[in-house]
Amino acid sequence: MAAWPTCGSAATFFLEPPEALEAINRGLNGMPADAGELELAVAVQSALPADAEMFGFSAEAIAVVLRRALA
Repeated sequence: MAAWPTCGSAATFFLEPPEALEAINRGLNGMPADAGELELAVAVQSALPADAEMFGFSAEAIAVVLRRALA
């Protein structure tokens, strides 16, 4: 039987309240595909509701992932 590969790290992250994800999506919707990481991070941070809490990631991390996905 094959075993799962061993990973050197694990990621755990949470976003509260759950509705904050939709706020992030709305904030990024319409952004140019060639937007830079800073511009994307600002859009994410600006879209978050005042009571939003991100555990284990940041607006900057989202921007990095988006840039890598669009590269």
